[in-house]
Amino acid sequence: MISSYPNSFQVTSDSGLIVVGTCDDMFSMNAFLLKLNSIGDTLWSRIFDSGNQDEGVYVVQTFDGGYAMCGTTSNGNTFLLKTDSQGNQLWAKEYVTAFQQGNCHFLIQKSDSNLVFCGRYNFISYAFTIETDPSGNVVSSKKYGDQNSDFSCIEQTTDGGFIASGSWSAVGFSVTKINSNGSSWSKIYTASVNTSIDGLNSVIRQTSDGNFIAACTFTTYDSLLDHDICLIKMDTSGVPIWSYVYTGIDQENNFDVEECKDGGFIASGFKYTLGQAGEAYAMKVDSLGTIAWFKTYGDSLRDDNFAIREAPSGGFVSIGSSFSFHQGFYPEVYCIKSDSNGNSGCHEFSYITSSYPLTVQYSLVSPLDSVLSVTTSNAGYTQSSGSTISDLCFYDYLNQEINSSINDLDLYPNPTSSQFTIDSRQYSMIAIEVYNVLGEKISAKQLHPNSNSKNRTTIDINGLSPGIYFLKVQTENGAITQKFIKE
Repeated sequence: MISSYPNSFQVTSDSGLIVVGTCDDMFSMNAFLLKLNSIGDTLWSRIFDSGNQDEGVYVVQTFDGGYAMCGTTSNGNTFLLKTDSQGNQLWAKEYVTAFQQGNCHFLIQKSDSNLVFCGRYNFISYAFTIETDPSGNVVSSKKYGDQNSDFSCIEQTTDGGFIASGSWSAVGFSVTKINSNGSSWSKIYTASVNTSIDGLNSVIRQTSDGNFIAACTFTTYDSLLDHDICLIKMDTSGVPIWSYVYTGIDQENNFDVEECKDGGFIASGFKYTLGQAGEAYAMKVDSLGTIAWFKTYGDSLRDDNFAIREAPSGGFVSIGSSFSFHQGFYPEVYCIKSDSNGNSGCHEFSYITSSYPLTVQYSLVSPLDSVLSVTTSNAGYTQSSGSTISDLCFYDYLNQEINSSINDLDLYPNPTSSQFTIDSRQYSMIAIEVYNVLGEKISAKQLHPNSNSKNRTTIDINGLSPGIYFLKVQTENGAITQKFIKE
């Protein structure tokens, strides 16, 4: 793949990641799925080609262990594609409405196994939701809002309904609550004169207390256009509980937010200076919106952070795109794993950010919902494999090139909380060293060449703090290095 644009990802039931996006070789544009394990290594990748220009937008792991992906076709319609647990296509369908050009922005699986996706119609820009059964057959469909309206995110709520965020009639940020009985309400949120709360790319999540957290971008229209991060905590009726703007010396656009196990929130996006490149960012705030830390990631060109999740092993994992680490001027998938303080040890910087409370006005508007006519057809996709992966900071950590394949070394179990076993199938082991993410040597072990442990040995890591580490095994044929996670 010459260029790869990830759009979203999810943490999977095996603690790995499933990533969806678009790959482009300048002649064709295709959707892809990329499966990573818990330490970021590629398990498999699939490219889906319809013969047209298609974009993979959102993915969920379904209850049967497979995956469902939504995306946009070259003629502007939405497609759904279902795979098994190994990414092999089971079915694909295209959805066409009377308004044409219905772009999918977000996809969920309901508790009853049905799929729901939302988005907008580009021709007249109505927001829409379409629900299908697990086989992709339409169960219900509705449009919402006036012209220039959009749903960028939807989530099933604990009462069996849905909450959606987006933009409304080009006015600004909007939230729509859709109840299980079909009734709904919509609210538009605005701030002071010469400012706007932008609903494009907004995200809303239900929080553990039953309320909602929304993330969007706050824009100030003064002598210099300024974009900042905006978080709004609101109650079940959409009334703001608290709202803050987070601002630095540059422009900050927000793409994602998620509640953390400690009750705080993690947000991610893109920070840049007008006319220049920018970096991916992650920001942690507490349950009241107070900043805990703000980190940027990347190098000299543009790097984004489209989505972020709390990792099962602790800390955070995020996915974006990077221009900085490719030898040609094309983006690639950029995966970052950090600890609970945002430390990844790889092309990472602290960023000075301040915050101030935002007074938000809101108004109730009619959802203008109505039944939407949708026709469905089978979509023809062929699949192929692709994708390679590399550790950006591997050489920074160890300053030594690998002479042997990682397949020559088995390390198990990984992740682990106490100890792991190393099997070197081909070469005798001479020495073993453990490094942290900063490249600091934590421990070392010498092995006698005539001992029984030269091809298999056990390493005790009870004294290590949870996090990512690198194991360097010196063999008679050179060094082999592999990542492991201490839980």
